[in-house]
This record gives sequence, C-alpha cells and structure tokens, in this order.
Amino acid sequence: MKLHVGEVARTPGAESVAEFSEPLPTSEGFHPIGLAHGQLRVRNTGDVLSVDGEVHARVRLRCARCLEPFDASVHAQMQEVAEITSGGGARNVPDAWPETTVIDEAEQTVNVTELVRQSLLAVLPLRHVCRAACRGLCPYCGVNRNVVACACQPPRRETPLIRLGELVAQRASARD
Repeated sequence: MKLHVGEVARTPGAESVAEFSEPLPTSEGFHPIGLAHGQLRVRNTGDVLSVDGEVHARVRLRCARCLEPFDASVHAQMQEVAEITSGGGARNVPDAWPETTVIDEAEQTVNVTELVRQSLLAVLPLRHVCRAACRGLCPYCGVNRNVVACACQPPRRETPLIRLGELVAQRASARD
C-alpha cells in the first residue's frame, strides 16, 4: 500500500490520518498471518514531514528452544521522517540507507507495507520462545521435552574435581 503525502508536504501545518489493513510479504524469519492493521498520521511541521503511527499483526515464529512453530501477536510503533524541500516535496533524510527508505521522492508516496514490515521486525525478540516454561529439546537424544518425557542421563564428566568430591564424600561417610 502506498500513501500519497504530496499535498501534506506542500502545506505547512497540514495533517492527514489514514487507517490500513493489508497483507504483508513473507521474508526470511518473518511470516505474517492475515492482515496487519494500523493507523498512520502524516504531519508537516514546516521543516519536516513526520510519519508516525502504530500497527498490530500476527506472525508465525519458530521457538528457539523446541523448534516448534507458534503464532504471536505483535504491536509496533512506526516513525519515519523526511525533509521538506523548498519546492514543497518530501525528500528522504540524506544519511538514510537507500534500501531502508520508505518515501518515494518521485511519486511523493510512503510505502506503508515496507514501513510496517521494518517496524514489526524491529520489535521482535532475538530469541523467540513459544512460552516461558518451554523445556526445549533434549541435548542428548533430541526429543521435544514438552511432548515426551526423556530418560536420558547426562554423561559423567571426568574432571579432577569429581575425584576430589568422591574422596570428601568417602571421608564424611567414614566419620559417621
């Protein structure tokens, strides 16, 4: 979805509000479910064109512990700023990375889909966990411990301190 901002950019003090519901593209590690819903407000402060708002969406994630997919609700604040040119048009901030800009200077539009995608990705945790009590996978046999009880015992590690602990335990039991 593209939101035209040319009129607001040409009129100091102007403001426009738009609500949206639209599908988002799937990308690596980002799988939206259904439509993203939100609201954007575009304001001309005289020097700057401010685009801000909020978005709500559902996404499918993969748990970092048990590797099972799960659905999560995500809420994000969105904000983008553009300079207003002397001709009354919106121009991306000069130090912005070209691949992350959402304002099309030629068409005077905001790419709402890209702004929403970037905002949602920014609020996702680095490690997605299906629930706080997730027991994850067994490191020895690989079974999902949320589904099946695992009887694996951690292998005994031979270290000098284990032998010392055994000697201390023997002496303690000999005193009793």
